Amino acid sequence: MNADTLIAAGIPLSGGDAVAVLRAEAALDWMLENTTLQFNKADAASIEALPACAKLFVEQYSDIIKRRAGVASQSIEGLSMSFTSTDKSTELWQVAHSLLGPYLKSQVHVFPAKRRW
Repeated sequence: MNADTLIAAGIPLSGGDAVAVLRAEAALDWMLENTTLQFNKADAASIEALPACAKLFVEQYSDIIKRRAGVASQSIEGLSMSFTSTDKSTELWQVAHSLLGPYLKSQVHVFPAKRRW
């Protein structure tokens, strides 16, 4: 998969470098694992058929992953830095719930008991 294939499929890439492509592929992997969306990563037509919310999630995923952990914002001239206590996993799930809500699989896993007390 390369940047041209992803852009042709409607996936927005912030920067067309190899790292941006890897982030987009990681987002697609995340969606395959955590949503009910069915698509083939290797097929551009399959990716193009994804709903707009899924394509937007790829961009948001990339933004969250490339952000430094704990840093909310920086200002060079004034030398100020704002921090956040939210970790990346929590941010990803918040974005996923807001964009991919109807497609998300449950985070709750039930393990039945083998035998009673």
